[in-house]
Amino acid sequence: EVTSSLMSKPTLRRERAGRYKDDDDEDVATAALAVMGPPAICVVMEIPDEDEAQPEDIQIHKDEVQMIVGRLRSLNLNVEKYESSDKKFLYLKVSSNEAVLKYEAESCRYRCKLKNEYGGAMCGYSQDLDQKSAFDKPKDGFPVFNSALQQKIILSVMESLPYDDKEGTEPLRLKDRAAGKYGDPLLDRKTFVREVFPLHHQRIRFKLTSEWAGAFFKPQPLPLIGEYFGEKYSLFFTFHGFYMSMLCIPASIGLCYSIARLLMADMTGSYLDNPLMPVMAIVISLWSCVFVKYWANLESAKRFDWDTMEFELEEAVQDLFKNSPKTVKSVLEDGTPNPDAQVNPVTGEIEDYYYDNGDWFPIPTFRARSQLVTFTVIAIINTFNILVTLCIWKFIARPIMGDGSNTSMVFVGGAVMGALSGILSFTIDCVMDGVPAFDFQGLMVKLIEDENWRTETEDEDANIMKTFFFKVVEKYFPLAYVAFMVNHVEVFGGVDYCPKWNCLPVVWAMFPALVITEICLNTAFTHGIPVKLHETRS
Repeated sequence: EVTSSLMSKPTLRRERAGRYKDDDDEDVATAALAVMGPPAICVVMEIPDEDEAQPEDIQIHKDEVQMIVGRLRSLNLNVEKYESSDKKFLYLKVSSNEAVLKYEAESCRYRCKLKNEYGGAMCGYSQDLDQKSAFDKPKDGFPVFNSALQQKIILSVMESLPYDDKEGTEPLRLKDRAAGKYGDPLLDRKTFVREVFPLHHQRIRFKLTSEWAGAFFKPQPLPLIGEYFGEKYSLFFTFHGFYMSMLCIPASIGLCYSIARLLMADMTGSYLDNPLMPVMAIVISLWSCVFVKYWANLESAKRFDWDTMEFELEEAVQDLFKNSPKTVKSVLEDGTPNPDAQVNPVTGEIEDYYYDNGDWFPIPTFRARSQLVTFTVIAIINTFNILVTLCIWKFIARPIMGDGSNTSMVFVGGAVMGALSGILSFTIDCVMDGVPAFDFQGLMVKLIEDENWRTETEDEDANIMKTFFFKVVEKYFPLAYVAFMVNHVEVFGGVDYCPKWNCLPVVWAMFPALVITEICLNTAFTHGIPVKLHETRS
């Protein structure tokens, strides 16, 4: 659906920027290859309607496109122009040749993996080592830099200025433009930039499809996943594969135990009570300890291989923290030093960005106050979940079961309890986690953003901890209540015990109904509804 609109006249390449004047022009072939489809960044710009837009807006758009394209080419980046078929959007495909990538990688000390004969560790790139062929070839087939690193370098160059720039202009800051945080004062603070994102590399996607998604009986290509998606996602799939593999042990033991329980039913007089139960519990406990120990060793090995040993110490401050009005900045918006800037007690230097963790007692302050608000909201939502669950059991599920003489009705009541609990859980999840299909942001995200964490890792850790406290009640309370409390706890003036005081048949019917309901709802809202919306819009 994208039509190439390369300039009808031959586009003249700008003079090589000052930072690259010492480089020769022997990589013309590499630049030509870059145009054929190397890793690239896409800049999406809206095109004003000539019939409806104001003349000044049309001129601003032309000036902005000319300024952005000119700036990118002055940085020795390759820029291709594409227009959408409806003429509403302009796409700028920004790529780079190998000389620029190598220069920037050496200047910024981007790390590449050495060959095994040189130690196999991560090392800052240098052209001297490259000439000695010391660097290992990436899994995606590129000579030195994998596709993700190339895109990272291109983004870094796009946000910089040529070293010989004498105009005193600011960097483009295209991402801030797309987010509506920055406008060029020369363009009356208007911008037509809508999105800035890295493009998928089709060759790597095909390789991942054949070696990963379509290869059910092959090991996961974790190095390739790490190079393409990043170490965080590769670590997730490492844990996922390790966890699924280790589950074979308790699954096999559990199968043997289940068979033994059936064979010994005549001797024990019950399918549930069995002398092997304590043995099974001990084996699972030992397996859990072994699992944690082996995962810790595997994680340490992967952290060394992927050079993430000091990731949190080197992690950059996230933009959300920088732009938050709560953050104390060392420099005010007018460029003057901030008299309230925080001094680091260890180094004695002024912190560029700072936000106090605050105190919990006697009165919560700063971040502690925001965390208290988050925990309060979680407590209110969980209390609501508990009350509704109790009402479902007392007024809907329990009356269906009757006195327990009809086993079928007992299972129906348990299934109704599970299905309604699943609907309740899914509804609360939508409120707290959001619904991407409808562009609805969940309450949990807003609460964590208000806590104003410095780095992405701190933000994710806070989100994981709060989500755990929320989910452990929301997901497990209905099952725990029916299995352990319903026969002993008085609710709304009475004890609504299970039929014949036997809750096991109820739990048997309730658990699969709850799980199936949530799976169906999640699938519908994740895949079904977005597909139907896309078809309707098409």
